[in-house]
Amino acid sequence: LVVFVALAVTLAPHTLKEHWYIPIVSVLAAMVANATPGGGGVLFIPLLQVFGNIKVHNVAAFAAAAQAIGMGVFGALNWHRRAHDALLWPVIIATLIPSLLGAFVTAVLLPINSALVLRILFGLFGFALCAYVLYGACFRTTLVELRGALELGDDDAPWGTWRAVRQRWRTYAALAATGVVGGALAGYISVGLDTIFFLVATAVYGVDSQYATASSVVLMGWASAAIALLKLHDVDVALWLCALPGLVVGARIGPALNQLIGRRAVLALFVLVLFGD
Repeated sequence: LVVFVALAVTLAPHTLKEHWYIPIVSVLAAMVANATPGGGGVLFIPLLQVFGNIKVHNVAAFAAAAQAIGMGVFGALNWHRRAHDALLWPVIIATLIPSLLGAFVTAVLLPINSALVLRILFGLFGFALCAYVLYGACFRTTLVELRGALELGDDDAPWGTWRAVRQRWRTYAALAATGVVGGALAGYISVGLDTIFFLVATAVYGVDSQYATASSVVLMGWASAAIALLKLHDVDVALWLCALPGLVVGARIGPALNQLIGRRAVLALFVLVLFGD
């Protein structure tokens, strides 16, 4: 944290003075991103346009770069330290690889150049997801049980989930489809992959929300690193440096908050964030 503060003050003093709110927004974004199945972009994209009058393309690229650190590095480390069993690595990898293909298609081959279209896409995503969660689909999750859909037997342990993923090609296909669709959406607005993964894991396979949230954090963080590289020309490096201290703090609070307030409260918080967007 001290190193990142020193980097921001030394290398980007003028940006830090002009955009003084960035560290605060970064704490909130990283906290929400690591406590709920919604990436930091759900806060970065609207708030940075309101307070900083920054173009949506630049905000989306910045959000990806911030998530790569806040979720992909510190979020992953903090979740591993607090609940390493909740990180379903084979599931994450099986979804991540196809997501990179989806992100490449939308970020490089089929980019959207209209800021208005991107705002509408982000708004529709938030509205649809908020309505879905309010409907209650995500509140009917159980403990980690894939045995009904995956014919796993009586093993409820996380290792049972991993064995099922290795054995069932239909699960691989479902995770691949989730990755491609979520990655394509993230390639445009830097959010969506983690949320779609969470919905599939909980609503379709009945994975406990904490397991799904922890795995979605790592998935989105690592995919965001690739997206940030694809959009590197749109990333404001000085702004990113100013966000680093807040990302460290928020990434530490997020997993603790998830475990402290429980599943229903986490989903309620997520709904409030989406409603605000």
